[in-house]
Amino acid sequence: MHTQRTAWLLAGVVLAGQGFSTQARAVTVDRGLTANPVTFCQAALPAYEGLIRKRPLAVQNEGTATAFVTCGFVNDATSTGTRKVFAYFLNNDSAARQVTCTLVTSVAGANNLYFTKSNTIPANSTGYYLTWEAVVDNGGTYFSRWVALSCSLPVGTGIAYLASFHDSNVGA
Repeated sequence: MHTQRTAWLLAGVVLAGQGFSTQARAVTVDRGLTANPVTFCQAALPAYEGLIRKRPLAVQNEGTATAFVTCGFVNDATSTGTRKVFAYFLNNDSAARQVTCTLVTSVAGANNLYFTKSNTIPANSTGYYLTWEAVVDNGGTYFSRWVALSCSLPVGTGIAYLASFHDSNVGA
């Protein structure tokens, strides 16, 4: 008897619940993607391959001349654009070195934007960043969701960490 009442009660709850519909709501979620640069960076030309070492802790110039690397970022299809990008550098050389990177937005053939920044890294040190923020660098307008870096790495310098931040629309 108790089982039969429970079944009828459950059926009543299910039927009553069908009378109420919940509307799906889209929400914007803050997302950050981080990576060791060995995942996203490569020498920009074959001539630089012999200078760049892709180590577990960095993509580093271990040659005798400046080398260029290109780093691409992953973004999801629901992204509303990139808010912030940063790269973390190290210098294993005995002299201070200046790294320079250009953030390139969009895709080939589109209305691309270029933002160049530099930072001097003291000898034998880590922890120096280059940061691009849409609020500061692009007048508050998010960068495209397709962003990449082109970096000039002097002897002894390397990229040890990369991150990008964007908002994604989740839901319908």
